[in-house]
Amino acid sequence: MNSHDDMFYKIRKATDEHNSYIRNEKKLQKDDEEFCDLVDTIFGHQVAVYGKYSCPDKITLPVSRELAAYLFYTRYYIEINVKSDIAGAQLDVNDFINKVILTKANNNRNNIYFLLGEVGCGKTAFLNYLITKYCRKWFNTSEKIVIRIDVDISGNGQMITSEEMIREIIRKTVRVIRTNPKLKPNGSAYDMFEKLAQNSNCEIEKAKLNFSKFAKEYKRNNKLEFVLFIDNIDYIYHVNDRILFDSDNDTKETCSVKSVCSLVNEFFYGTLGKMEANILLVMRPDSYNILQETKKIFPSVPSLSSNNKNVLTIEAPNWDDVIIERGKFLECIINRIDREGKSTLFKNVVNPILRDLEHEPTGERPLIEHLRNLTNFGLRDMMRFFAQYSWLERHDEGDMSKGLDRFINQYPVGLFAYMLNGRKRFNQFNSEFPNIYLVNVIESDKNSNGNGNLFRHYTTYWLKRLLMHFIYQRELNEERVALHNIIDIFTDSKPGAYEEVLVRKCLGSLAQANYSNMIKVTREKSSVSNTLRVQDIILTPRGKHCLTQIVDRFYYMQLIVDDYMLPIPRVVDTKFRYSDEDYGYIILPPNLYSKSAKEMINKKAEQVLYFAECLDITFQQEKATYEKVFKMLERNNVSLPNTANIKRKLAEEIKRITSHGRGFVDVDGIVRKIENDRGKLEEFFNDAYDR
Repeated sequence: MNSHDDMFYKIRKATDEHNSYIRNEKKLQKDDEEFCDLVDTIFGHQVAVYGKYSCPDKITLPVSRELAAYLFYTRYYIEINVKSDIAGAQLDVNDFINKVILTKANNNRNNIYFLLGEVGCGKTAFLNYLITKYCRKWFNTSEKIVIRIDVDISGNGQMITSEEMIREIIRKTVRVIRTNPKLKPNGSAYDMFEKLAQNSNCEIEKAKLNFSKFAKEYKRNNKLEFVLFIDNIDYIYHVNDRILFDSDNDTKETCSVKSVCSLVNEFFYGTLGKMEANILLVMRPDSYNILQETKKIFPSVPSLSSNNKNVLTIEAPNWDDVIIERGKFLECIINRIDREGKSTLFKNVVNPILRDLEHEPTGERPLIEHLRNLTNFGLRDMMRFFAQYSWLERHDEGDMSKGLDRFINQYPVGLFAYMLNGRKRFNQFNSEFPNIYLVNVIESDKNSNGNGNLFRHYTTYWLKRLLMHFIYQRELNEERVALHNIIDIFTDSKPGAYEEVLVRKCLGSLAQANYSNMIKVTREKSSVSNTLRVQDIILTPRGKHCLTQIVDRFYYMQLIVDDYMLPIPRVVDTKFRYSDEDYGYIILPPNLYSKSAKEMINKKAEQVLYFAECLDITFQQEKATYEKVFKMLERNNVSLPNTANIKRKLAEEIKRITSHGRGFVDVDGIVRKIENDRGKLEEFFNDAYDR
């Protein structure tokens, strides 16, 4: 907001409940903690395992992650589809192995390959599967040592340099060799290995030279050649998503681009280009496109093969097959738990989850269908969500069917539990789910916890949503959306349009791949500068689902009105005081849950309907204030929100929800009260928009 709007809108303070977790409401019993850990072990990322394990008849909790990963990859992993180039012929796993891993690298050069796949399709699992299932064979017969390195070294969302990545590659190589006796270097290679290990923090050029020399000496003495899987390169490109559209982002954008270029260059032409190793660079298709465009900026970037002969792509396996095999995997572990009572308990907890995951979505049970469209990382995200609440079965006083059943079959409960990200109250930053009506732009990133410097601008509830409607309509018309299309329609130096800097920041907020993930972009070289620019903009599956299925619903609106960053009109700010109840009520046993749910819905019904009225009035105000924008949207046949319909449907939805409790919310009474207040609200917003 700015000083003008400070007079008209109130920003509430964060409460303890915005930062507290629902799970903390109850002290978890040991059974609960062990089950959460088990589900996370089974459905989380499985690590690569270099050793060999046998499945014991009895398993003691907690389950070893190495044992779980070994069993998963050797018994329950569903092989993915691999193609020989971006749109090429199908390869089986053996074809992939022969091409990428077993091919010899000679003459002081590396073999470089690219593996592409969309987020959540299983790229990392595929690499770890190959290592776990085949690495011992490769050690003994094919003379290969395979190591996977994740580029996201710190896990804290910070930018990293190519130098830091190379040091991590060296450290990971040292760890793998030290922990596997069969890999111990022989003869002079041993001395070089010790030198490498002891001097990994030396000057970077010296460290690279030591690594390159060791690789060739290791090949000569131990008859083992390196295969390096360098995974998650996308991370570097997406660190700066929030400032992606800023007109002055060249420095940070160039930094991330250079970091990737330096890493790739190093294995093509640098000191590490002489390792005589096979290098597999793993990324999403959009990241590969960025790398291709970068060649036009930095001549030193290698020319990527025009016929993509060294590019391979993967596609996610069939959802149902994955669920079935994961279910078998979990049952295998549970059946071997060395305490029979605990094994039976865990079966009772997990069965409803697996049944619902395997269930074909229908209008009656849509939670899984929603989650499949909303998660950023697929099955892994979904199962971690269920694991957060799986222990509910233990707290339903003997009725084992009630706890998770509430989440699965009363899908709004499960859905807003997911949107809360385990918190007691919603906030866009902590919940990591977008508030489409929050345009209170934060300069700093998510890690600021909402305490960054505010960009001073006029208040609007509608800009992010209007941007999404425009992009969506162009997609429906099969028309490209370039950044200049958006700038031309939404901004202008004259009155009647939004500030350009605000439009750019809203796009950046929507584009954060690992958080909001509502839009994604392709990039190309700028025609006016030696930098990359945004080329095309499209909605993500999550963005489409939110726009068409989520943002007008009561279960979403009741959450976002709690967002302490959302500007609240001062004329009705008393209506938006936080309820004495928070969303911790969703885990209460049945005898307490019903009463608390009614109290919460009663409070939220009034808040949501008042906020919907504010949205209706401000939409009309924005049509007048930003007349040029709305005329352009109409000229482009953009289907805009019907705010009168939104209000009506919200009232109908609340009536349906409360009808089971004999109409415990007087929806018609609230609507009449709001209609009586409409004149006061219109007068207030007339003044607020008189700028």
